[in-house]
Order: sequence, then structure tokens, then C-alpha cells
Amino acid sequence: MCIRDSHKTLLEVLREDLHLTGTKHGCELGECGACTVLIDGEPTLSCLILPIEVQGKTIMEIIIDALTEAGASEILIIGGSKSYEHLSTNIRNCDDLHPHEGPLGGLITGLSNARYSVAMVLACDYLTVTAEAILECLSHLSSKDMISPIFNGKEQFLFSAVQVNTLPVFEQEFNAGTRSMHDAIRGLKFGTYQATFEENLRSVNTPSELNE
Repeated sequence: MCIRDSHKTLLEVLREDLHLTGTKHGCELGECGACTVLIDGEPTLSCLILPIEVQGKTIMEIIIDALTEAGASEILIIGGSKSYEHLSTNIRNCDDLHPHEGPLGGLITGLSNARYSVAMVLACDYLTVTAEAILECLSHLSSKDMISPIFNGKEQFLFSAVQVNTLPVFEQEFNAGTRSMHDAIRGLKFGTYQATFEENLRSVNTPSELNE
């Protein structure tokens, strides 16, 4: 499939670029079901996804591949309605213990379910992540509780290596009302490093960022 405009939805590409008009415009809110198409045998609302998600791999699958290549013993996917457990026996979908409470709630869920001593924390929007970038982060953890790269002058808390035994600290902060990752790490031995693979630390949050 040749995608001209990566900011278009799959629905728009099917109808306008490929002239497959059997897929209908409806509410464009993902409610009416008129735009439903089958992807790998699963009904999918084409008005809600971008073509990049069906061009071979989803962003989640790219992240899973990078973690697998880096040697991850287990991969935990926190929240979400889609299961990826069919891709590998070491993938587990975990219900978010604190839904709608931001990244800190997701981190606590991951650490609570982790079976090993070190965890790599990755947000689900790192489209260009690689095994090399993950291994570089892990190599800087050493005796610290948590390590994050610096990108664009900011700590990338959602691209971090963390000791699993820090869970009680995060839980204490969460129970005290903390939701900011920056505030949650104040009781930890936290460190940063200047990433070698900066191009792999760009998260994708908007259509314009995806287009770039």
C-alpha cells in the first residue's frame, strides 16, 4: 500500500487514495460502525486509526520487536483493549490497576506484575525505538534506582530503566496524591544520560509529528 499523506485516517486513504468506497463515512467518532474493516481478521474502525498502523506493523509491534531484540525476558502491556499475547509467549496483557491516573499508575501496575529485578519502561508512542536505544538506557542504570535519557532538554521518564524494588516508593507517592513522574522520583537515586540514539527517542503524539 502506498500512503501519500500519513496524517490521513485509514478510512480516508481507502476511499480517497485507493477508491475503495465500500467503506463508508459515518459518524467519524468510532460509534456507528459504518467504517469497519477487517484487519488480520479483526473488525477495526478505520476512522480511528492511521495508515502507519496497518503498513506492515503497528507501533506496538515495533516496540515489541525492539524489546525482543534487546533480550527482554518478559513484555508487559498495561491497559488497552487489544491483546498482543499471540505474538510471543513472553507477552502479558495486564489490566491497569489505576486507570485514568496517568503514567505513574501504569508504572505501578507494571512493577507490580514484573517477575524480574529490572524493568524497561516504554510509552506506546515511540515509533522509532530500537534495541540499541533500549540497551543503552539499561547500561546506564548501574547502582541507580532509575535512569532516563535527556532529549530536547527534558528527562524522558517514559523511556527509562528502573529497579523493580522501587515499587513501594512509587506506591507511597501515589497514595499521597502524587501523579507527576517528576515528583514521584524525589525519593529515588535517579540519574540521566545524554542519549546516543536521540532519533529513537521521538514520541508520536500528533498527526504532524507522525508526518515529520
